[in-house]
Amino acid sequence: MNPSVKVFNGGLFHNSYNKQNIRVSNVDAEIRFRDSSFSSINLPESKFSNMLPDDKLMIAPNVKGAIEKLLSHPELVNRDSKEIFITDKNRDRLKKIISCYLPDEEYCSVEEDFRKSDIIDNDVVLVGRGSFRVITVYSVEIDEYKVPKQYLTIILLDPYHLFIPSNHRDKSKVKIVEETYSEVGKFGSHISKYFSFN
Repeated sequence: MNPSVKVFNGGLFHNSYNKQNIRVSNVDAEIRFRDSSFSSINLPESKFSNMLPDDKLMIAPNVKGAIEKLLSHPELVNRDSKEIFITDKNRDRLKKIISCYLPDEEYCSVEEDFRKSDIIDNDVVLVGRGSFRVITVYSVEIDEYKVPKQYLTIILLDPYHLFIPSNHRDKSKVKIVEETYSEVGKFGSHISKYFSFN
């Protein structure tokens, strides 16, 4: 196991911070992996999947490279970490996806604390941001010496940019989601089958 990978086994997040202080794209936080973050789901009604192909050789090079980079350099999650704005328009879909990773009471306590980060494998992605996103919860916890410590806890991996899709070139996000999900929705292997932080 990479000594820089910290595993977080759950429990409620305890936040006490001023949100205005983190409206920046770079956060200086310790990165933790939620123990379920390498589990995968497929939700056809939400057109979301983070499953991988059943044959390891069929994993897209950018996805494989991004996961390997994340495991060897988890601190990359701090770079370009952006706040996720949950609105009335996307709330139901995002909650349905996140509830596969967090219980309802925990989701409600951190709904305003979700962030996303791009993990780019520069050896594969030559232009742009690539598709791989990491979804985290930002928290500040006070230690026994009353010193605040910042954390970004990885909740789920979004290798295909389906969690919060965006328009790309001349295609709408709806069209991109339909096309992407039609390809990846048939995959059936958990990320943890091929990659592990243990």
